[in-house]
Amino acid sequence: IEIVNLPTKDGDYKVMQLELDGKFYLVFENQRGVNHSEIIGDFLTKQGIEYTLIKVRNFDVPSPVGPRYELQGAGKATVDVEIRFASFHGSSYDYGMEINKEHLYQVRTLIPEWQFTLEDVYE
Repeated sequence: IEIVNLPTKDGDYKVMQLELDGKFYLVFENQRGVNHSEIIGDFLTKQGIEYTLIKVRNFDVPSPVGPRYELQGAGKATVDVEIRFASFHGSSYDYGMEINKEHLYQVRTLIPEWQFTLEDVYE
């Protein structure tokens, strides 16, 4: 499993922060227009990991916690591939959580060729 599925093109992407089997993962959307719940559901399904569904705003979404995983944070990132830079910001409406600073730091140490920043934006 890739620790981070970094985008190959510049742009704004939704991103999920996840702990799976004690390891940290940063999962970017791989298809435009998906919700955070779809990102996590696709990731878990591809890894063969079962999850339960919960109701959020009358929609079934993957639970943020399962036997092998726990959602750590969610939001967006503005990515510049050429200079290997990503600026994280925002939150997930599906899960009511923001980017997790500690999780981001842990993942960042695993891919030192990239620079990450966390924007402190309060709306």
